[in-house]
Order: sequence, then C-alpha cells, then structure tokens
Amino acid sequence: MKKLSIVLFLAYVLVLIKLLFFKVRLAFSTIDIAGNEKASFKTLYDGSNFIPLYRIYYYASGQEPYLVGMLNIFGNILLFVPMGFFLPYFFKRINSYKRLVLLAGFMSLCIEVLQLITATGEFDADDVLLNTVGALIGYFVFARTKHLFRKPPSNTDALE
Repeated sequence: MKKLSIVLFLAYVLVLIKLLFFKVRLAFSTIDIAGNEKASFKTLYDGSNFIPLYRIYYYASGQEPYLVGMLNIFGNILLFVPMGFFLPYFFKRINSYKRLVLLAGFMSLCIEVLQLITATGEFDADDVLLNTVGALIGYFVFARTKHLFRKPPSNTDALE
C-alpha cells in the first residue's frame, strides 16, 4: 500500500509540474506561449493579480464567460486536493489542519512566484487561496479516512 501511495504521489507531482510550468497556453489569458513564442516578465507581471479575491469577484460578476470562471475556480481547488491528502499521509508532523494550511499556502505561493519569475504564468493571489482551500479539502478527506490506512495490530500486540 505504501509503495502504491508513493507512486501515486510522484505521478501527481509530475502532473502538477507539467500543468503549472510546461503548458502550451496560459489558461484563461490572451497570451499564447505556443511554439517558440515567449511571454515577457513585464507582460505577465502586468496581468498578475496581487489582490486577494479580486479575480474571484471578477469571475462571479460575469465579466468573463461563466465556464471560464468556474473552470479557473474549481480547477485551482481540485489541483491541490491530492496535496492535502498526501502531505499528512507521508509526513506525520502535518497532524493538524493549521499546519497543512500554512504549508499548502506557502507551497502555492512559491509556485505562483516561480511561474511569474520563469515567465510560465501570471501570479494570482486568488490561486494561492483556492489551492489552499483544495488542500484543506484533501486534508479533511484524509482525516476522515486515515483509519483505513493504518496497519492492523499484530497478534503479539493484542496479547500485551
């Protein structure tokens, strides 16, 4: 079970890296990074959102097609649900939702900064919030199901 979990976690991390840093097109943006074309740091910086809840409000107010907004919001949440599940599974120190929120928020912040620095995406404060919510959902799924992953006590444990 542990080996399968490691393989699943590594596959998830590889897919996450592919989605976040090696995309053909910036999601929900007019900037294409197809072929040899590169977006400049300035272009990406100018399109970035540093105000929490701004882009969520933008989508909710109907300034973008409904489907675009929902894909962005729920996509960012779903992207980090596995992270919220796997982190406490592999790391015993992530034993509270507070620690998970701090770590997931920090990881998401690092990803957003890296996307901006490497010109592979725009920084979006809302992505940090939504990714953290996704990790929190994953953590609660783990907390409700972790008893399924514990080893049953051996016969010698029962005698003591």
